[in-house]
Parts: sequence; structure tokens; C-alpha cells
Amino acid sequence: MEPVESLPPDSFGRPAEGRWTLAALLLALAVGGAIAYGMLAGAPERTAGALVAGVAIVLATAQPVLGLAWFIAFNLLRPEEVFPHLAGLRLTLLAGAAALFGWFLSVTLRRRRVLRSPGLLLMAGFAAWGMLATTLKANEPTLSEALLMLLKLAALYGLALQVFDTEARARQIVAWLLLFSVGLALLAQWGAAAGWWTYALETGEGFRAAAVGNFGDPNDLALILVMAVPLALSTLLDGRDFLARIGGALALAVLLVTIQTTHSRGGELALGTALVAYFARRWGRRGLLLGGAALLVGLLLLRPERLLALDLARDPSTQGRIDAWIAAFWMVRQDPLFGVGVLQFLEHHWQTAHNSYLLTLAETGIPGSLLWLGIFLYAATATQQARAALRDHPRARTLLPPLNAIEAAIVGFAVGGFFLSRAYLAALYLYLAVWTALAHAALAAAGAKPPPLDGRFARRLIYATGSLLLAVTMAVEMLR
Repeated sequence: MEPVESLPPDSFGRPAEGRWTLAALLLALAVGGAIAYGMLAGAPERTAGALVAGVAIVLATAQPVLGLAWFIAFNLLRPEEVFPHLAGLRLTLLAGAAALFGWFLSVTLRRRRVLRSPGLLLMAGFAAWGMLATTLKANEPTLSEALLMLLKLAALYGLALQVFDTEARARQIVAWLLLFSVGLALLAQWGAAAGWWTYALETGEGFRAAAVGNFGDPNDLALILVMAVPLALSTLLDGRDFLARIGGALALAVLLVTIQTTHSRGGELALGTALVAYFARRWGRRGLLLGGAALLVGLLLLRPERLLALDLARDPSTQGRIDAWIAAFWMVRQDPLFGVGVLQFLEHHWQTAHNSYLLTLAETGIPGSLLWLGIFLYAATATQQARAALRDHPRARTLLPPLNAIEAAIVGFAVGGFFLSRAYLAALYLYLAVWTALAHAALAAAGAKPPPLDGRFARRLIYATGSLLLAVTMAVEMLR
């Protein structure tokens, strides 16, 4: 990886004057276009929405970090679904495209170096292999949808890795992830109070909180909120001032309450694992014991009756998952190289895989699954080397806390993703990019190089994939 010139936290490139002049011109065009759009549509709400979107796009063009912040907000909160008058504005797509355009300007106008990371190579390989497999197996209209989705995910991961090239920016986006995750939790609580976005419990008593967009299912909502819990803990325990720690405590409370109201068994399991992982990284063996105790106390206090009264042998939800897992193995046996193609699982089975690992294996074959898992393993390997390099380093106290938090968040996804088909969730790739970027920043601070994609890495990847498949096979045999 080529060294990247360090930039001040509050600027993305020079000369800033030229870029802000261009931003001012774009702002004038955006405001004028928004007013014209609203007049033609005859809806003041759409005019206001278009104005907000126009300003956001201009800021994203001038500062790609802000563009990705807007992307996170629009992706999680989905204002066009909360306010129907904003439908059709494609706010998430516009924010991402503006951030990409702003980064392109910084590269061309300033001739800024492009960060070359092995993680980026793995992500590009996964997207390319998925596109190839889908082209060979899928037909319209799912073919175009799958290709566009893979292209968006690769662009999002690559852009995030390029933009978060300093510790300051990576920490900044961690704060944005936490803030908008709390916003999503509050949105779910608001929707529950108003009688929207809820699922009835199987017993008919009470409800399960849900939200909008990709998080309209309680299990999906629980998973994304679980990933934000370690970020809130890190803010609470390692905040730079008293107000930050108070904010972390409030965020943690909102997240935990909302996760509990989803009544998601997988979410509760993922939460417990993320807590154990975070405390173990922070305090070693003492943290491991503390995390286990917190998990036990949480189960006793929250009283998840659905978990305690669960009969796996007779539970229809569990048996449906087992049937889907068996179907995934059947698809792999039919074509181990390419699978059935991205977004094609439902063409071969009546329900989704309910397992992110088996979903990628069934849809992209063994090579695609290896590349996908390689993105996780590379970030974990870089993190491991960063910890070793920062041992007794004066900056370890500031670099390791956010790295530990993001790692615990991914551990939460790793467990929750075992029961959900969320291999193509955009927020996941943002977390992965931030994880990799923080590991790069820690290695650079210690004067160490990122790990290469060598034979040792390949062996570890094969072992990890084999162990995962063995675990799934054992789970199928135990629960059948």
C-alpha cells in the first residue's frame, strides 16, 4: 500500500478555494432547480425536500466526508418513506453519488494519491465474481438489479476507505454511525407509539418494534442497532469530555431498550456476543467475565420469554431456517464455482437463506464466498497486527478504543448474520471500511505496514471458511 499524505481533519484537499467556488455554483443551480421542481410539482413539501437535498449534495461535493454522513442518515432513516411527499427524490443515491464526485474532484484537482488496500482488492474481487456469476445464471429484471447492487456496494466500500484515510475522519464517521443508529431507534419507538412499523408477537400479546427500509423487519432492526451498541459503550467509557460520556450513556440506553422491544432472539444473541467481545478486548480476562455476567443479567432482567420457552425441535421458524440451509447446500452442490447468482436464491427456494454466509456461498459459489469472508478476515488480521505494533505505544490509548468498538460491532453482525440474510446490507460495508481504515491508521501511527495477501492469509481464509461450514453443518444436524 502506498503511503498517503496526511491531511488536516477539517479539510479534504487543496486548493479549497476552487472547490468551494464550484460548490457555490452548484448550490445556486440546486436551489434554483429545487424551486422550479417544487413549482412544477405543486407541493411545498417536495420543494422543501428538494432544497434540503440540494444543499446536502453541494456539501457532499465539497466535503466527501459529509456526503457519506448524509448517505448514512438517508440509508438508515429513509425520510422518503417517513414523509411520502419526498418519495422519488432518491436521496440515498444522490448523497452517495455526490460524495463520489467530490472525492473524484479531490483526486483530479489536487492530484491526490489513491489509497491502495488489500481490502479494496478483496471487495472488488467479490463484486466482480458476483457480477460474473449473476450474468451467467440470472435473467432480467433481477440481473440488472443484482449488478447495480454489487456495483453500489463496491463503490461504497472503496469510497469509504478512500475518504476515511486518517484517524480523525475515521473517528468522525464512527460518531455519525452512532448518531444515526440512535435516530433509527427513536424512529422505531415513535412508529411503535403511533402504531406503525410493528409486528405482532406470536402470542398475540404486545408488539415487535420495526422501522423503515431495510429495517422494516424487527430482526434486521435489532441487528443494525446491536452493531451500534459497542460504539455507544466506547463513547461512554472513552469519551473525551463529560458531555460526550453523557451522550454515550443516553445512546446506549436508547439502543438497548429498542433492541429489547424487537423481541429478536438472534438480536439478543448477537448483543450478548458483541458485549463479551468488547469487554474482552478492553479488559482481557476480567472483561470476558464482565461481559458474560452482563449477558446473564440482561437475560434475567429483560426476560425474553420467547427465548426461554423456545422448543427448537417444534419451532416452525427454526425448522424453516434449517430447510433453507439445506437448500443452500443443495445449490452449492449443483454449481460450486458460480452458485445460482446474486439475488437468485428465492428463484430456487420459497424463502431466503436466513444465513448471510450460506447466502453468499449459494449465490456466488465457493470463490465468491472466500472473497466475501476475506474482507472480514483482512480487517481482523490488520487489527491484530495493529494491536501488536501499538503495544506500549503512546498513542495506543487513543487509537485502540474505536478499533475495539468497531471490531465488536462486526462480531455482533457475525453472530446475527448467522440467522439473517444480510450479506448485501450497505451499512455492513461502511462498518467494514471504517474497521479497515482504523486498522490502517493504527499501523501507520506505529510505523508498520498493512498485512499482505500472501499464502499465510490464504491458508487462514480457507481454514476459517471450512470451520464456518462445519459449524453450519453441525447446527443443521443438531436441529433437524
